[in-house]
Amino acid sequence: MSVFDVLGAAATIIQFIQYGVEFGNQVVAIYNNHSEMTELRKSIREYQLENDKFQRKIRLRAPDPSPDEALLNETAERCRQAAQDLMDILDPLVIQDDGKSKKAAVRIAFRIKRRGKDILAKQQQLEILRQKCHKQVSEIVR
Repeated sequence: MSVFDVLGAAATIIQFIQYGVEFGNQVVAIYNNHSEMTELRKSIREYQLENDKFQRKIRLRAPDPSPDEALLNETAERCRQAAQDLMDILDPLVIQDDGKSKKAAVRIAFRIKRRGKDILAKQQQLEILRQKCHKQVSEIVR
């Protein structure tokens, strides 16, 4: 066995240990309800409440909306739907107090690894829609 083979094997073992430690830390965070998903879920919930208020104000202000206001309302509705889709993904990824167990935390950690790309895609979609909404508001205000 050459020196490079030994170094490669050692690097693989270190990488495996690092992954195990990160996964273990994630399981502990999930179990204690301090995971990224818990915080993201809380932020999305706050966003949904603000978006609902915004949509109600748009409808009250403009019963017969102009084309720009109608487009803004449509964008706000798409934001609401994207936020709801993200919440539907996140809900099973947060440990509930009544089902709190170490096994549940491990299962959730595996689900988070599996659904990571879906969550990131929905976050990006929501951010794009939010920026579009802000742009439309600034155009209406002008």
